[in-house]
Amino acid sequence: MYPLIKSIINGLTLDVIDDTRIDITSIDSYNKLLNHHDLKVIFEQAQLRDSFEFSRTIRHTLRILIVYFSLLNRKKLLQNKLDDGKLGELRRLIEAVNKENERILPTIFLLHDIGKPFNQKFHAQESVKIIKQFNLLDPKEFSQREIIMIIKVIEYHLLLGTINNGESSFYALKHLRADPEFKIILDDHGYLQRFLDLLVVFALLDIFGYPYSEITPNMVNQFMDFRSNFSDLLSITDDKKFNEEIKELSFNNIDWRLANCIRIFQNINTKPLYTENFFRQKIWDAIEDYENVKIEKDNWNEYKNSKFAFIPRLQIIYGLPVLMRLAIGPFYKRGWRIDKDTKISTRLIEFWRLLNDKTANLLENNQASDQPITVLLKGIPHWSKFDKATFKFLEKEVIETVINEAVLDLNPENKQYRLILDFEKIKKNDG
Repeated sequence: MYPLIKSIINGLTLDVIDDTRIDITSIDSYNKLLNHHDLKVIFEQAQLRDSFEFSRTIRHTLRILIVYFSLLNRKKLLQNKLDDGKLGELRRLIEAVNKENERILPTIFLLHDIGKPFNQKFHAQESVKIIKQFNLLDPKEFSQREIIMIIKVIEYHLLLGTINNGESSFYALKHLRADPEFKIILDDHGYLQRFLDLLVVFALLDIFGYPYSEITPNMVNQFMDFRSNFSDLLSITDDKKFNEEIKELSFNNIDWRLANCIRIFQNINTKPLYTENFFRQKIWDAIEDYENVKIEKDNWNEYKNSKFAFIPRLQIIYGLPVLMRLAIGPFYKRGWRIDKDTKISTRLIEFWRLLNDKTANLLENNQASDQPITVLLKGIPHWSKFDKATFKFLEKEVIETVINEAVLDLNPENKQYRLILDFEKIKKNDG
């Protein structure tokens, strides 16, 4: 598959990929992909299932591959806010990974979203199913351990990014640690480090896969810090110590999660105003507006423990746009800004408080007491499809009803707990 990947990138430019007037399925690079029989079958099925998401996914995939090979060949990158030092750091990480097998990263980029048109919210797991079903990883190109590595990077490719943007917490690592297929990686320290390097490279280049996204030097630092956290946690063999460390790190990271509604992950330290304290104070001010309680450094941990103790357990699938909408109203990917006068709506605080209390109530007599819980926003579309009807269902009364009626169950496929916020049910009742 590697020669095929190199051939489709030859001569392809971002100008073509980013021009939405061009039918992406009409370009030569796409048609070269169809020379692979299994990809052709999968793509035809994907187009029938969701043609919009399919086209979007192909553009995203080809874009990442262009950026990847441009970075390797030291070509100028668009959307780039990285200095030569950070670019060099990223390039060295790629070169270190590629020493073992240069085919691994491009293959991950090509296949990571192949399941998205079939199951957008759980596309990583869907991609893995398709890869296994069609045997897309050739044993002639990869060893058995490398095949497992590629599959696990694809299956967990959202993990680093969603912890960085606040949709997930370190509790999500419990799923990874409990995965029996991951054991071969977990039991070999060197292999674990290689997996984490692949995860970092993927997460950073995945951002370049969208023309409206940017990577800042601080984002590279953040991802490397989280990588270090991952390494420390996954190297712990004692279950009790692992659980204690997860709990402490996740609790300390509540500040970061809450502040991501105003995109701290993207904006921190990009201006003198944008300090960590600036973003934290915005949250504290919103809490004071919500319940007339003045939050300061001395009482913040006590407040978190009292009102937000169950937030670390919750992993919200595609939750950031909803949290942003609750916090600041309408937003746009391009040109989004926050200043000293920006106020966070109390609706955000209320959402987290209601969700925290509901979770505490559901877990009181439930065996999921120490497990991460996936929160599904059922009936909320992709952010690009938000409209007035969507905004209506993010009003205070609706949010309160949906959370109060939320149901905790065990996903029969992966045996993971999930909390379903059913906005779809509200829509039907209103209809």
